[in-house]
Amino acid sequence: MNNLKKWRNVLMIGLFIFTFIMIGMHLYFENLPKIFSADEKTLLGQESWEHKCKSVVDVDLGEVEIRGFNHMGSIRAYMEFSADEKRLAIGTDSGEILLLQTEDGKILWRQQVGIGKITALAFSPDGQSIYVGETSPEGRMICLESQTGKVTWNYKTVEDIGVDLKHGSLPGTVKIICDQEKNVYFLSKRYENDQNGKIVYRAKIFCFDEQGEKKWAMPNASNLDAWVDWISVDEKMNTLVFGTANVSGMQYEFADSLYYVNAKTGEIKNSVQIAGIVPYEKTAMRGSPNISVDGNFVSAMASDGRAFLYDGKGTLLWKRTLSEPKKFGDVYLNAVGRDAFIIKDYVVFSTLNTYNSANWQLPTPVEHPSSNSIYVFNKTGEFLYQWKAGGAVEDVAFAYPYAAIAVGKNTKTKNVEVHGLRLLNLETGEIEVQIPTKGPNIAAAISKNGTYIAAVEVPLKKNDGTVVGTYTLHLLRNEERKN
Repeated sequence: MNNLKKWRNVLMIGLFIFTFIMIGMHLYFENLPKIFSADEKTLLGQESWEHKCKSVVDVDLGEVEIRGFNHMGSIRAYMEFSADEKRLAIGTDSGEILLLQTEDGKILWRQQVGIGKITALAFSPDGQSIYVGETSPEGRMICLESQTGKVTWNYKTVEDIGVDLKHGSLPGTVKIICDQEKNVYFLSKRYENDQNGKIVYRAKIFCFDEQGEKKWAMPNASNLDAWVDWISVDEKMNTLVFGTANVSGMQYEFADSLYYVNAKTGEIKNSVQIAGIVPYEKTAMRGSPNISVDGNFVSAMASDGRAFLYDGKGTLLWKRTLSEPKKFGDVYLNAVGRDAFIIKDYVVFSTLNTYNSANWQLPTPVEHPSSNSIYVFNKTGEFLYQWKAGGAVEDVAFAYPYAAIAVGKNTKTKNVEVHGLRLLNLETGEIEVQIPTKGPNIAAAISKNGTYIAAVEVPLKKNDGTVVGTYTLHLLRNEERKN
């Protein structure tokens, strides 16, 4: 009997301590100092969407690795509509390229391209070519004739940034942009560990003409010793911008955070150093920066949760803290920032799931209140609204006034009901269309006039072992926007 009382007391004390900790953490996060007082635009549930969007076709994209909630990365897919809205190109994790006719979903052609997974894709403005980037032992940039899928030229970036097959360090072409003069800009990168175990980055930015002739490379005779995930070019082809995501404790030649490059020559015009914040020594950018169409503004989002707007020459106009890292014991928790876009008069930022500074691959015990959100400002820095997606903002595509948002898994709540595609009206802050998917939605695309939208879902293994979703493309027609 005495032992029973003893264990009962221990249990009660343990329950009290656990409850106290949970209440404290709840109050701590609920009372984080908020920069903004405006109401959040929050997704409360799935609405009927059939009267707004009609399914054109669902396409099985094949077998892929099935990942769970504890795996922070995602299987990818890359999509883009042609400018005339008549075709949709898709690149898959298995290295396939598909071209669909949007009117009826007919697959015009489907073929394996290259020897690796697709990691970038873009249509030429005239729709005659499809540019594809792969991550593979060759890291090729490939130009396809859109009508037939025939390869017209390709370039092996392995010749510039190398490869380390022994340790699985493969070159990858990860971002492609086309301009109105039929130039194509692309970014290739990889990393490896040197003989001392230190991380070495190798990246390069290229500009080719439509015939596959190199116009310039940046740097010309060497590589960027920086981790670069993103490039952006203005419509007049005057300026290309890129950001870095370097690790702490190392020296870099390209050590600044934001670079402005002459898009016609590849020469650096200016660079900006953004000081890091605790616990991050350096400022890292991954889904940004982006330059406005007219070249007058540059938006940037740091992984540490800070959002920035610069002018076209590198002068800071304003910054906002959207997600502040908070310390629990020896670990900092933070909703990671990634995307930054400038769409007409709006500046749009996104945050992802909550991560911890000790190991970003491990799930966290609590969810940061700024996680998995879209934040919208005007160009003067006035906060307009926050929309909480419920799951990771995996991809965002725009056709003004709409933002098509791919909502993926939530590593904390594990609520699979949040998966799907959302159509956000930037002007009103309202979700006009909600399209559910069983698995996490990891890619979104929207045609120029908003007539067609597309989503790709991937399979997810739940903690009980069951699998939801498949690697599937969903093509839909917006009935309210069709001609």
